[in-house]
Amino acid sequence: MTDTTTAPKRNGWSAFHARKRQDERDKQEIVAGLLRDLGREPTTTDRLDAETKADMHIDARRLERQGKYAEAREVRNAIIRANRASGFKSRPPAPEKKPDIDALFREIAENPAGGA
Repeated sequence: MTDTTTAPKRNGWSAFHARKRQDERDKQEIVAGLLRDLGREPTTTDRLDAETKADMHIDARRLERQGKYAEAREVRNAIIRANRASGFKSRPPAPEKKPDIDALFREIAENPAGGA
């Protein structure tokens, strides 16, 4: 049987599949970034939360591409609500370590000439 699909239709499908592949790559990048930014070993729940949030973000992008900005805004608001409700939070940054003054004084006392 011969293929009677017209060239523009085939091009449309190939563009559709190319966008889907790009969306999947973007989703994986978002998931990896979310998990990396946790600052700790992710749990299974963390992985599921990251994947869900990435899916929602990709859905919002897809809706925006289709010109459905109100629906995209609803999805983005749902992402914000999910962020507030979930325990998916990164570990706070470690406080800056202050210099050990006693060690500095000991070092000066041991090497009064500055180590020369």
